[in-house]
Formats: sequence, C-alpha cells, structure tokens
Amino acid sequence: MSTAGAAIFSTAKQIGRHGLNVTKYDWGEMGNSVAIGAFVDLAGGPLGAAAIVTTASLTNRMIDPDNHNKLGTLNDFATGGGIVDFCGHTLGLTNSAFGGTADWYRGNVSYSGGFMNFVDGGGAFGGHAIFVQDRQDEGMIAHEIRHVQQMEKRGNRAMYMKEYVKENRGISYDAPGYENNEYEIDARYSQFLKNTNRIDVYGNKKGNWSNKSVAAEFRIWLYQNYPYNSFKPGGDNDDWEWGESFQHGEDYTHSFFGARVK
Repeated sequence: MSTAGAAIFSTAKQIGRHGLNVTKYDWGEMGNSVAIGAFVDLAGGPLGAAAIVTTASLTNRMIDPDNHNKLGTLNDFATGGGIVDFCGHTLGLTNSAFGGTADWYRGNVSYSGGFMNFVDGGGAFGGHAIFVQDRQDEGMIAHEIRHVQQMEKRGNRAMYMKEYVKENRGISYDAPGYENNEYEIDARYSQFLKNTNRIDVYGNKKGNWSNKSVAAEFRIWLYQNYPYNSFKPGGDNDDWEWGESFQHGEDYTHSFFGARVK
C-alpha cells in the first residue's frame, strides 16, 4: 500500500472509531480535531497543511466581496504577513494533536481547544490564524477578526505591529497603554457589537443603530466587563465615541512596505 493509501486507510479507521462529532455553524467549519488530524495527515504533515490553508486563506480574502481592502490584504501578505500566517496555521493545525479544533471564517481560521484551554481570551498573533479559548465565543472571534481587518487595512504586518506596540507602550496585556490602545478599543467595540447582536462576526451591521447611539452603552460595557475605569463617568474616556483613526481607516490605499497613498 502506498504512503498516501496508508494515510487514508489510517484516517478512515480513526474517523470510524471516534466519529466526526462536528457541530455545523452558520459560517461553515473545517471540523474537530479528528477531521483536522485527517487533513494534516493527507497533506503530509502540519507544514503541508499550513501551506494549503495559507493559500486558501489569501484566495478567499481576495474574492470576499466584504473585503474592501484587497490591495492592503495583498500587500500585507507579500511584505511578510504570509510568513506570519503560515507559522500561525502550522501552530494551529499542530494543536489538533492535543484536541484542538479549527473553524473557517472567510479566509480567517479560528483555532481553539488544545493548548488554548490554558490561555485566557484570544489572540491574532498568527494573523489570519486566530486563536481563541472558547470556540463558541463569537464576540471574542469578532474581536480577533477585527484585528486581522486592521492588519489588512494597514497593508503591512510589520508596520502594523510597530504602530500597535507604540500605542500599547509594550507587548503585553498589562502594558501601560493597553487600556487606551486605539487598536484594542476598536476590536473591543466589535466584540461588544457582536455580543449585543448589532453586527455579524465579520463586522457587517445588523439592525438600525448608529455609533453615537450605542457609545454610552459601550463605555458601560467596557468598565463592567474588563474593567477599564477611564471609561467611567468622569474618566478620561467618558466621552469616547467610535471613529476609525488613521491607523485602520479606509480613506487611503496602500503601496508596498506600508507607505500611504492618498
């Protein structure tokens, strides 16, 4: 029997023994750890699987009608973002060996379970490979997808990270600028809007509301859920209202290496 045939036979036995046990979500799904493990096996290992997913991710992002920053997406990929994505997918797919799962979100892949059971919240350090602790936490997934959209709008992953760290005044969650980091506030806003059913997980608006009308509710949500005291009445951010800043606005296009072209 060939290597590929042996892998298929082994995978079939594994699936037959354990079952797929896949819950279908409205955004579609790659499957649970058994199905992901089968995909990794058939692709020749995590590196081969990551190469396939990275290519599929870029293709999907470029044809997604809701992606209004396709040039930024392409520039980001070509100037190093593709390497970061590949590494992120390699880590996420390897996580299937520890019971991790993967879900497809229009070119973004949300990895959860496995080692993510020991991490609080989520992270977009893998670019289009996002990591969340709770697979069903759509608010957190919307938060991380918003970070990916920020990267795409910036058009250069290295420049994005440079600006993010500058805003954050460090790289950790307890850095002095984390509470007021515009990138984080923007992503938390998406999380809030998804949790209150005002957007879908991709940020598409649902219902009749305005940023101004929900600003006060968002500020209350922030200091009740995190808590961030600067958003309380009398705090430095007690008049905060959402508006895309230059870091992740849509009023410019991108050229290579992150230079802005008006």
